[in-house]
Amino acid sequence: GCYSGEASELVQFTLEGVRREVEMCDSLQGFQLWNSMGGGTGSGTTAALVSKLKEEFPDKLIHTFSVFSSNNVSGVVVEPYNCILALSQFIEYTDVVFCIDNKQLYDRVYDRVEKEERAKLTYKHLND
Repeated sequence: GCYSGEASELVQFTLEGVRREVEMCDSLQGFQLWNSMGGGTGSGTTAALVSKLKEEFPDKLIHTFSVFSSNNVSGVVVEPYNCILALSQFIEYTDVVFCIDNKQLYDRVYDRVEKEERAKLTYKHLND
């Protein structure tokens, strides 16, 4: 989960990198993050990260581009719970959440791929 030891270490490590980058900025406006809302790392760890970012940089904007899983392609039973729990944190700590439907994204890619290549297309291709 997002508050386990390993995830907490990941958030702290990420924050250290963010602080280094912020120090080099002349006029930081805010943060943009991409994440998946289905898995524990994408939803839970990112939820923990945005809460820490808002705590440390309360006057900076936080925008997330969040990919939501589709019911008909989800293979994990807890994905809806991950989404709801993370989304409540995102609503509290971010300024904007851009919601991206994974199925629609897949369909867009599918429509642009040559017909003979469509049989080979998987969700992995969205991440390549």
